[in-house]
Amino acid sequence: MRVYFCSNQNVQSSVTVYMKNLVAADFFLCLCLPLRIAAYANNSEIMSNIYCSFGATAFYINMYASILFMDFIAANRYLKIVQPVEAHALQTVHTAYYISAAIWLSLLAMASIYLTLFLQNFWGQMPDAFTCESRHSSQLSVTYKIIHCVTFVGFIVVLVSLILLYWKTHQKLRQVQFSSQVSFRSQTFKRIKDRKEALRHLVTPPHSPQLSPEQAVHPQPSTYRQHNQGRRRSRKTRKKLHKQIEELKILLKKQTKKNRKVQETTPAH
Repeated sequence: MRVYFCSNQNVQSSVTVYMKNLVAADFFLCLCLPLRIAAYANNSEIMSNIYCSFGATAFYINMYASILFMDFIAANRYLKIVQPVEAHALQTVHTAYYISAAIWLSLLAMASIYLTLFLQNFWGQMPDAFTCESRHSSQLSVTYKIIHCVTFVGFIVVLVSLILLYWKTHQKLRQVQFSSQVSFRSQTFKRIKDRKEALRHLVTPPHSPQLSPEQAVHPQPSTYRQHNQGRRRSRKTRKKLHKQIEELKILLKKQTKKNRKVQETTPAH
């Protein structure tokens, strides 16, 4: 409950609202467990009636509330990753409050129907076995089955939505990671290509005349001297460019090894 009461109230988000309600539901669910243990440990009729009327009702309310809040938290995380700039209606604080209130009210409504019918029918009955179902009348048994069918369908819907949301979130994260790797490699190759092009122009300066095959074998003194001077001027620059190219190659190899390790450790889905 420290998360619920001691968190910063000025900084609120939809995920924070759902998390607080999830904490409250889990806390009250834990409070129902000692009553459940005491009812099954003792064969007391009073303890059994208390558990079957109030304990089981509170247990199922908080259990299904926790499941629903986890589903909305997963939906908010998915929207945060897929639409990081746009604000969806489910991501607003007011909508989160409305959804949380609707979840609690709908679960309390179903639980109040069950509790009212149970309190009207169990008095004066002697159950054959220690089960809450043995204390049900025919009308309560039908209502109990209808409520459990509705909650089971809701659980299946929530389970499927959780699987789809987390799977799509995982696919989006892998897509972003792959695109970042591709952009890094393309930028690295572009830099290497630009350095090689600059090195080629430095080795053969663009202002120097192009030598024919005959001039290359028997060069003229002035052309040879001019070409020699250009080569001497670019010697230091070539050394620097060679060093930078080697550093880029080493960086590219390290990044490739790192990406392979990440792909090997990432579980395949």
